[in-house]
Amino acid sequence: MTDRFLAVLNKLATWKVIIVLAVLFLAFDFLVLPAMASPGGETLPVLDLKFWYTPARAYEAISQYSPEARQFSVISHLTIDLVYPVIYALLLSLLLVVVFRAAPESQKRQLPLLPWRAALADVLENLGLVAMFSIFPAQFPLLSWITTIFTALKWLQIGFTFLALLIGLLLLVLKKRKPGV
Repeated sequence: MTDRFLAVLNKLATWKVIIVLAVLFLAFDFLVLPAMASPGGETLPVLDLKFWYTPARAYEAISQYSPEARQFSVISHLTIDLVYPVIYALLLSLLLVVVFRAAPESQKRQLPLLPWRAALADVLENLGLVAMFSIFPAQFPLLSWITTIFTALKWLQIGFTFLALLIGLLLLVLKKRKPGV
């Protein structure tokens, strides 16, 4: 299964596809997600953007949402915020494939999977947030802890992905600068 998935990523790893995904990513970042963060013009705390939060902070943030804003957040997390992880994971995966094309097979197998681990954590985080927003004012601290763990795992995997991209780009630059190569 992993081999087929990596083969698909290798076929998709063209600059045309990467540019389309980059445009979609930027549209989400600058248009869609800001609208999600301010339903009805309200500026509300967004738990997805934090690295870590306690149950007290999570429920304090959720308490600032009106019932309508909570409902909007539930719908957004079940629709828009399930598409976004696929877009960023695919974009980052394809960039890793391109940057590490000449790398040893072991690196080519594992690195493009990093963004998908982030996307999985993001989806699980979204499901936790949906549950928290849906049952509010009831509070389940264990649910909040599990959700914040997925949030932190998402950000860690995204950080590792960007670190891998940076290292890959530096290696490419160094390889091109080497005389006779």
